[in-house]
Amino acid sequence: METNLYPTIFKRKSVRRYNNQTVDVALLQEIIDQSKSMHPRVDDFEYEVEIVEGHDLKGYLNFKPPMGLVLFAQQHPMADFYAGMIMQKIDLLCSANGLGTCWLGMALPKHDSHKKLKAMATLSVGIADEPLQRDTITQFRRLDITQIRDFPYWDQVLEAVRIAPSATNGQPWYFKVQEDSIAMTFRKRIDIKDIVVSHLRWIDAGIACCHLLIALQEQKIIYTKHLNHKITNENDTICIIDISRVL
Repeated sequence: METNLYPTIFKRKSVRRYNNQTVDVALLQEIIDQSKSMHPRVDDFEYEVEIVEGHDLKGYLNFKPPMGLVLFAQQHPMADFYAGMIMQKIDLLCSANGLGTCWLGMALPKHDSHKKLKAMATLSVGIADEPLQRDTITQFRRLDITQIRDFPYWDQVLEAVRIAPSATNGQPWYFKVQEDSIAMTFRKRIDIKDIVVSHLRWIDAGIACCHLLIALQEQKIIYTKHLNHKITNENDTICIIDISRVL
């Protein structure tokens, strides 16, 4: 199994067309199991990722997913953020190992037997009937890096975040950068679509943080991560990365 996720960040794409080939459920389970021990880890947070048939999903679906991966998680102040981190790691693992995926922000399982865990996030997954990955970084339609950070100290790291997926491609994150730290906050809402998918902003932030932590590790940057578990509004800092040195 391919587990080096950094190169996949720069090629991964949302796949909405799938062929009729059967997805290897054993491979999906291996990906789920492998993700639990891989960087970036999410500890002290109870969750399960279940494999479901596409016809067992409900909600707004503008294409027919062959199968779905659904994250069920405990009640937690950072549950949506952690869901984004966990599922984006699985998203990258799927792409790195030949499976097409797409975030389904409005889809949930029709049947939920969990009593303590809540369905939080869903990915479609299948065998792509279109190009699985992008050929070049120029194929990403994203904001310029100057629109997601203030100072350019760590652009070589934030480039991996800039191209992260998000609901309606809204990219709600913003970074306050210093020579020895990177602080994640939310951008101000700039149009109506930011309001429509506002409930997904925390999942998007977790996706961005997943890319950020993978990029820091790839570039051998020693850091300490601090999450703010007592956020009262969207102007508060979500996460601070204190950078101690570069190997």
